[in-house]
Amino acid sequence: MALRHQAEGETGDAELARLWHAADSLHTNFYEAWATPELVKDAVKDVKPSSRS
Repeated sequence: MALRHQAEGETGDAELARLWHAADSLHTNFYEAWATPELVKDAVKDVKPSSRS
């Protein structure tokens, strides 16, 4: 089971799973550089604590 789905299954929190996916994508992109700058900016907005309510 992927960690994203495991996080949602264990907590019942779909938002946590979505944020996990965004953070994991940023981590992967750091090494592989596949995302466009716009995708990176959007993912950072999602996972940065001050950008969420």
